[in-house]
Amino acid sequence: MENTTPPVVKTTDATSLEQIKIIELIHIVANLLSGGMLGIIGVAVYMLTNKEFKSEAKDICYDIINFNLSFIIYFIAGFIAIFLLVGLFILPVLYIAWIILMVVGAVKHFAGERYTYPMVIQFIK
Repeated sequence: MENTTPPVVKTTDATSLEQIKIIELIHIVANLLSGGMLGIIGVAVYMLTNKEFKSEAKDICYDIINFNLSFIIYFIAGFIAIFLLVGLFILPVLYIAWIILMVVGAVKHFAGERYTYPMVIQFIK
């Protein structure tokens, strides 16, 4: 059997690690306050206003934005599926998966590891 888990990449640059921690804090707080949309805006504004932005931190910003956009699309599909009664089961599962993946990503990023979110559509790279 092949191992399909992505390799763990440690962040070595202290500046990059600090930027990643700030990005992750913005991501968690903004998402919990708004349900996803403010997480995209907060991370994007931080990325665009920070002049000395490392490429590793920029990649994580893109991952977070893709993660949030993907789950917004999944939630919209779940709300549409309510008319078929399937959405009543899909939405709670999506919400729990969103929270768990967001927390796991935060823990990995705070530890200095690169985390690739599963179930993500790559809108931006």
